[in-house]
Amino acid sequence: MDNKVCVYTAKQEHSAILLRDQLTDAGIESVILDQKDVVSGIVGQFEIHVDDKKVEAAKQIVEAFDHE
Repeated sequence: MDNKVCVYTAKQEHSAILLRDQLTDAGIESVILDQKDVVSGIVGQFEIHVDDKKVEAAKQIVEAFDHE
């Protein structure tokens, strides 16, 4: 993945993992970035990034995921 774009932000890691799995099933490679505060160690949000060429397809899956 050369140019990655954030398509979803989750507060809980398990939600990010579930969506990542759905993207993978659809043939869309994605990565989860943990936006943890390095100083305090507090877990932040989990961002899912996909290749910029797959953003539109990923957004359709994200929309369906949000309505589950």
